[in-house]
Amino acid sequence: MKRFQIIYTIDDDQMKIETYVDGYTGIVRKDVPIEYGSVYKDMTTGAYFRVTSRPEEKQAPASASPMLNGLKSFTAERLREGLPT
Repeated sequence: MKRFQIIYTIDDDQMKIETYVDGYTGIVRKDVPIEYGSVYKDMTTGAYFRVTSRPEEKQAPASASPMLNGLKSFTAERLREGLPT
């Protein structure tokens, strides 16, 4: 997974607020049952992630190779405490 960071900043005369959101991008075969809100475990690190995008909306263009057309991508956030309750 590739990690990215988004920084939101709000400035005005009285305050400055910064929020940091860590995100990850995943790529899986189309036959993997994953959807918005799914939680999965990274078997290498043991970390848990929640899918924050709709994988079915991110597909390769029709002109892409057959291998790429067999994949879907999604964004995810790392869960701090493991599985949600």
